[in-house]
Amino acid sequence: MDRYWPYYFATSGIVYFAAMWVIIRRREEFLRLYKGYFQFLFVPWRASLFVMGAGFMVFIAPYTGDPTWDYFDAFFMSALTYATAPWVVGVLFRSAIGANQLWTLLPAVCIWHFSASLSYDSYILFKMKAYPSAWLENMLASSFLYGMGGLMWSAQWTQNRKLHFAFQGADWPGERGEMSYGVMALGGIIAALLGSAIVYVFLA
Repeated sequence: MDRYWPYYFATSGIVYFAAMWVIIRRREEFLRLYKGYFQFLFVPWRASLFVMGAGFMVFIAPYTGDPTWDYFDAFFMSALTYATAPWVVGVLFRSAIGANQLWTLLPAVCIWHFSASLSYDSYILFKMKAYPSAWLENMLASSFLYGMGGLMWSAQWTQNRKLHFAFQGADWPGERGEMSYGVMALGGIIAALLGSAIVYVFLA
């Protein structure tokens, strides 16, 4: 990849620019559809799970034996996952069932790619002056964790629907849900799966 990463970056940049152009062209519709996203995201239990999950990622960083994984990339990849994965997973699901217009797919895929892969690659290239040799393995492992994180933070509880994923609702992401031990338990189970996956991928 050392010889080809400039082409990879250039191609990614072109696709990212196309995604930004789509958002700019449809900015009013985009803002109308997703204006409630951050209110949905920053409810106490979701924020608490982010703090715990990011703390775990940062804590184990020096023990993985991987020189490319440090406190900084452990934190910013956790933050990107928390900030974007619930939206990306929701867009992909709703597009698959025909509830979203297809133009939302390109921005979602680009945000997933940047959050789970290119942000890490860029940081390692800047830090170590070499492209990470395990970039593909990182992209696959991080994409799995990114998707799991999106599902974890999309867990929702309402009196009518009980435990479900928020993106299944017609007014997603406007519905904030309620605090529930079921939601917390599901979040804890998924967090445990995430932690187990991290240990397996990086420490096995």
